[in-house]
Amino acid sequence: MDFDVLKAFSKILEILSMEILTLSEDELQNIAEGKARIKIKILEDKESKEENSVNYEELIEELNSIRNRETGMHIVNSKLKTKDDVVGLAKFIDIPVKKSENIKFIKEKIIEATIGYRLRSASIQDIEELNNR
Repeated sequence: MDFDVLKAFSKILEILSMEILTLSEDELQNIAEGKARIKIKILEDKESKEENSVNYEELIEELNSIRNRETGMHIVNSKLKTKDDVVGLAKFIDIPVKKSENIKFIKEKIIEATIGYRLRSASIQDIEELNNR
């Protein structure tokens, strides 16, 4: 194989793995058990996914620096334009997502996993400090 074919093959596997990350646990299990199949359909994309893709690592770093849920939700709303983007981020940080869940609920789960837990932890530590005095 020449270098261009290897690069294309690598890119295709990367795209395929990102799409697989959007599948629910039930879908993955059905595929693994042979109850379902994966079908690949080649579509012409008018907008390059690469141009619109979200850098999940940078977004998580940004959310980790936020100190309130409202600001975090504003950032999530501005950066994640589609349900696929939201589900992709949720899967990236290991939040289970069901296909039936709406986008608002998934965003709330993301905020709780990135900001909410820190706020709860801080308030618990404050309470413990008061009790130890």
